[in-house]
Amino acid sequence: FDFVFGSVHLLDNDDPYYEEYWQGRSAKDILAKYFNDMLAAIKEYDNFDSLGHLDYLIRYIPSSCGRKTYSYKEYAEVIDEIFKLLICKNKALEINTAGLIKGLPCFHPKLNVLKRYLELGGELLTIGSDGHSPDKIATEFAKTEELLRTLNVSGYYVYKNRKPEFVSF
Repeated sequence: FDFVFGSVHLLDNDDPYYEEYWQGRSAKDILAKYFNDMLAAIKEYDNFDSLGHLDYLIRYIPSSCGRKTYSYKEYAEVIDEIFKLLICKNKALEINTAGLIKGLPCFHPKLNVLKRYLELGGELLTIGSDGHSPDKIATEFAKTEELLRTLNVSGYYVYKNRKPEFVSF
């Protein structure tokens, strides 16, 4: 493989993609579990190159559980640990454009969370779109470049033979 993507999609062997998963639970508790499970997975498993769509789970918060967002401050401790571990293990963080495609006003991760990754010294960034169909591949990549330029980031990484290669804008 040239590139291995790491992500968390199940919580306790259930898929929070489905609205039934959220019934009788709070979004705050589910997000806390999600971020903590992600941290545990990264601690145990490092055969991946980039951590994907860090906060994608907000796409699936049903209206009965509140807004499709979260406060970084509520999860700062665990998110910072995730970022520190990624940086230490030389793993990339994906900027995923599917939030925009799915009607959210943000990429994954949200802007303030991405800024925190950069503040902690993170440099390895990949770009993805959750392009599960050909028409979705590379959607909103131009907006990603615009965003990164505002953060003084001059490019992103692609992988060949599991090694990061810098691509400048």
